[in-house]
Formats: sequence, structure tokens, C-alpha cells
Amino acid sequence: MSVQPNNPAVVPIAPQFLRTAFTKTPDQIYADIANANGRLEDGVLDLPPIAAMLELFAVGLENAGILALDARLDGHQAWPLVAASLAVQGTPGPVWFVVRRCNDLLQLDGRLKTAATIGRSHLARNLPDISSGISAIHSGRPTAPSGLFNQPLKYEAKTQDSREALAQRLSRAAKAGKRLPPDAEALLRKAVAEGRDLGPTLVAIADIKSGIGIDSLKWSPMVYTDRLCSRRCDLRG
Repeated sequence: MSVQPNNPAVVPIAPQFLRTAFTKTPDQIYADIANANGRLEDGVLDLPPIAAMLELFAVGLENAGILALDARLDGHQAWPLVAASLAVQGTPGPVWFVVRRCNDLLQLDGRLKTAATIGRSHLARNLPDISSGISAIHSGRPTAPSGLFNQPLKYEAKTQDSREALAQRLSRAAKAGKRLPPDAEALLRKAVAEGRDLGPTLVAIADIKSGIGIDSLKWSPMVYTDRLCSRRCDLRG
């Protein structure tokens, strides 16, 4: 490749495209941010791709060259990144690693609400819970236990109740002479006592070579149930 600034026949290449691959991400992100702010003033929502947000979350803002270690984003810089994660169908992308690095949360929230009025329905649907979290961070007070923030609390309470019920059934079965093999029962009791997810425990029980009998299969409907799942993604449907 050669540089020929006075030759009108050559293909023009912007300077940022002459840099190495390791410095492309910051240029692309800053260009996306500038475009999003400019288009928002025209009533158009033009956000960075969700793939870019996932990459930033995996790599980190510092390692991606977006921010220095103690630097902050202002509201105009942060909102396109947050909106890009919210304006998707299905599960929203990561947002809090950006929100926590923003130095003007009120401006961030305001720009997001403006974008939601002209943007995709997914952004408007996902924004209320995020807006509530932003307000909580700004005020230094816990957010109200509703919507997105209430779901983990509900699932945790439901899971704890199910663990306790499992422990009681283990005890009743032992008294009735229908207990599981000792190694299998020990694994279940340990999972209940330590609050572990039952998925890995069930896999470990399935691998036990102690010869689980037919009577023990009666435990399957009770153990393999959505009542004992501790993660929303484990639930049916």
C-alpha cells in the first residue's frame, strides 16, 4: 500500500482504518455514540450493535480502550450504550457496568427516556426497571422490589422453601424405610444445607455407581421439578 494524497484516482481511506485491529473498537464505539446523539436530535434512534455491547462487557471498558482506569462517561456518552442493550428482543444485554461508570445519572436517565419515546418498543418495555435502578444508585437508596429486581427475590424465596421441603421429605422417607442410597442422600442433604443449585447435584447422583433401586426412582418427580430450580432460565417454558 502507498500513500498518494495528490492522486484523485486512489481509494480514500480514513486514518482510523489504517490503525491496527487493537485500536478499532474505541473508534467504532465513539463514532456510534456520536451518531446516536446526532440522530436522536433528528428524532431517529441509531444505536451501536448489541454485539459491540457484549464485547465491551466481556473485555471491559478499560481493556477496550474506551475509558482510562478512573475515567467516567457523561450522560451523552453512556446512554447509547445502555439503550443498545435494552433495545433488543428477548433478554436485554448488560447495562450496569456502563451505568456505574457514568458521572451524570440524571442526564443518562433523561436521554434514555427521550430515546424510548421515539425508539423501538423493546427499549420502552425494558427501560422502567433500569430507570428505577439508575434512580436508586443516584439517590443512594435501595430500589423498590418490583419488576426486574423483584424476580430474583421471589425465585430465591421459592427455592429456599423447596430446599426445606426436600430436607423434610428426606427425613420422612428415612423413617419410613424408603430412603435413598447413603451417598445419594448425602449429596442432596449437602446441597440443601449449603444452598447449592440442585442441577450439578442431580448429575452427581446420576453418576453414582451404588445401584439405585426401583423404589428410589419414586424420588424423581419430586427432585426433578421446577420448584427446585434456583435460576429463572431453569424454569419450564
